[in-house]
Amino acid sequence: MQQGERPIGETSGLVRFGLFELDLESCELRKKGRLVPLRQQAVTILGMLVQQPGRLVTREQIREQLWGSDTVVEFDQGLNNCIRGIRTALQDDAQSPRYVETLPRRGYRFIAPVATDVPRAPAGEAPPATPAPATRPWLTWGTLAAVGLVAAIVLGTTVGRVDAPVATSTDRVRLAVLPFVDLSGDAQGDYFSLGLTEEVIAALGRLHPERLGVIARTTVREYARNGNDIAAIGESLDVDFVLEGSVRRSNGRARITAELIEVPGQTQVWADSWDRELSDLLVVQGELARAVARRVRVSVRPDIEARLTRSRLVEPEAHRLYLQGRYHWNRGDIPGLRRSLELYQQALERQPDHALAWAARAHSYVILGDYVAVSRDEVVQQGTAAARRALEIDESLAEAHSALGAILGYYEWRWEEAERHFRRALELNPSSPTAHWLYTHLLRATGRVDEALTEARIARDLDPLSGLIACNFGTALYYRGDFEASRDEFAAQIEMEPDSPPAHLGLGYAQIALGETEAAIASLERAAAGAGGSPLFDATLAHTYALAGREALAREGLARLVSAPVQSPFLISLVHVGLGDREGALRWLERAWEQGDQRARVVGVDPRFDDLRGDPRFEELVARFGLRPAAWARAGEPRVE
Repeated sequence: MQQGERPIGETSGLVRFGLFELDLESCELRKKGRLVPLRQQAVTILGMLVQQPGRLVTREQIREQLWGSDTVVEFDQGLNNCIRGIRTALQDDAQSPRYVETLPRRGYRFIAPVATDVPRAPAGEAPPATPAPATRPWLTWGTLAAVGLVAAIVLGTTVGRVDAPVATSTDRVRLAVLPFVDLSGDAQGDYFSLGLTEEVIAALGRLHPERLGVIARTTVREYARNGNDIAAIGESLDVDFVLEGSVRRSNGRARITAELIEVPGQTQVWADSWDRELSDLLVVQGELARAVARRVRVSVRPDIEARLTRSRLVEPEAHRLYLQGRYHWNRGDIPGLRRSLELYQQALERQPDHALAWAARAHSYVILGDYVAVSRDEVVQQGTAAARRALEIDESLAEAHSALGAILGYYEWRWEEAERHFRRALELNPSSPTAHWLYTHLLRATGRVDEALTEARIARDLDPLSGLIACNFGTALYYRGDFEASRDEFAAQIEMEPDSPPAHLGLGYAQIALGETEAAIASLERAAAGAGGSPLFDATLAHTYALAGREALAREGLARLVSAPVQSPFLISLVHVGLGDREGALRWLERAWEQGDQRARVVGVDPRFDDLRGDPRFEELVARFGLRPAAWARAGEPRVE
């Protein structure tokens, strides 16, 4: 039996247990009439269990039915993920189960009472469900589908909406978007659902920034992955509403469902579904965003309304490749970034006017250049061309403006022009943590360290569980001179992500500034080992070896930097600073200017270069870069408030 087919057993139709109802034909799980997002593989396993209550369903049976005996999929991990998803959906506990009992190394057994072959409700009637509070009654999917039948015929959607707004306050509304669940039965389908989630967040973030704040994908994904319910997510993230949904892809079409839940009372206030061609995906996202805005009483700016109305059709395979590229980009490591470039290129070969793919391609070059994994010239040529092509297609694309701002600023030192693009990106989408994060780099490079900290804090508020954003905040504290606060921020991040190379790198920066040289070496050795040979990490470690008097190790690192395929004169200068070689440090800084080394953008505020401050040659170089040192950096003293 192939993946995605119906579960084994003779039962068909509806199965009911507790507050739940499982539709074995549509492979949908509902609780009190509300659709519960659950991947199709997990639904299939649940169907196998509920059709044989009280009986063991072995791991071998599950493997044969879902994966097949000749599968290349990692069965154990896949099965464990499905069982974990089932328990999360049922709010079950593996230690004291109410529904699914584990028989170690053998399989699973469904232990709750089950009513099989439950008759379906007549058309227009909802299945029995526990009523919600009288002040806001639940609408089941059956009722919603019947109400929206005429509209579905006209619009091509299955509609289940109530248009009366629910938010009456003039305060800013905060919204979290849970990761859309992919019910397509694709073992590798996370990239699609996560990409869809990211795009919905971006669409919502642009609607009315002054009235609607949207929490970023990374943070909400972590809360959802840990099994938190709506109340816990709402309280932890201080949001008023949570949007959750699912997507099922088949034969070139996608069925997207979404529901909006008001956190106080955990009440469903809106639900809708779309059944469209995959080429209509961006159009659906715009419709979804506007529907949510109506429900929370947030008006849509006219320019955004016009943009959503003219959303482009996408070539499905091109967009699939783009979403795969975003998935790899979000890994944040060099192999993932390189793979993203390959996927974006494939997407653009299929659809040359895919503006998002052009903008994403530019972002990949920006980050690879920052890791010193590609040359400065490659970033400027390829990245600039990609960003400008994206803007030719869609001038209102915030992602393209932020990428172009980064290239113009970091790589060409055209600071004023770069800032205009960053401000335009944030005007278009103030809820983009990536735009705030990239803008932070420009602000601190030009000596505006207080403004940089403000932007870093905004990015962290938008995506508080993103490791990348957390490290950016710690780095902003470091360049502001708040070394102890920076150390504490990176230490807290390491508690959450013990193997994060950027967090260990940042911790090492702060420890160096605080004179904790041996502790810094331990942090930086771990960072360099995890980074897999990045010149940025190797240079920082070599600089610290030099400060600790381990000259041989420092010079070994220096030799590797000088002979590296992609050379950073700034990082080589940093090692010379550690060795106390002023002339060598200044000579390599001169080369950094000549070669346009993007890493040199921090030289005006970097505490590691304090020994060179006051030297007229150094000050002239800083001015030549177009940089303005922060006041405390100019004096060579940490900022104290």
